[in-house]
Amino acid sequence: MKRKSVEWIRTSLGTTEKNDRAYIGNFHPGFTVIRGSKSGYSVYALKDFEPGEILEEVPVLTLHTTLEELIQSGENADPVIANYCVPHPGKEAIFSKEGTPLILGLGNFLAYRKSEHSNVSYNFDPTFNIITVRATKQIPADAELFFPQIINNDEPVITEHTPKKEKKMGCGCGKKKAQQQQEKPKVEKREDKTVETNKFKSMVDGKDLKTIKVD
Repeated sequence: MKRKSVEWIRTSLGTTEKNDRAYIGNFHPGFTVIRGSKSGYSVYALKDFEPGEILEEVPVLTLHTTLEELIQSGENADPVIANYCVPHPGKEAIFSKEGTPLILGLGNFLAYRKSEHSNVSYNFDPTFNIITVRATKQIPADAELFFPQIINNDEPVITEHTPKKEKKMGCGCGKKKAQQQQEKPKVEKREDKTVETNKFKSMVDGKDLKTIKVD
């Protein structure tokens, strides 16, 4: 872990001077509970929730470990940090230079499991250094609460790929035939110019024969 500058520390903590921090007077009363099972600890709703409704607010600890350092550590990553910390949402220039801080929510935040089918989300307020958990859909009482997948080091790298056109096998006769049909000159239909004439007579019945008049 690289040593961070004073600017990075103050920015990650939301302070400009030592002990210069805003605090809220009262936290939103939480309506969740942690329950244990064979699969571990999970968080459950104590009442019905509507989308956007606050479930709870919790204070936050800011770590010196950055998101970039966590990803670089790969399989050697601290499992506690990898499973329970989330990236600081700030877009400050100092974070681009020295790394994105990781934040750790306290209270029930540590026990939320993560799933692709999440039903809650969190919002970090750097002014008061708190995380607010809200419902993203209707949640009935006693339902388990899930955060979305936040950090995943195993995501495959997707690259753009343009498939090559497959060559059709064969002698190419069909292609040549189609080409010949396209190149074949059009034959205009001529009008019927047969006329009656007494120049030639039938040897059978002696009637005049029809002949073709050529221009």
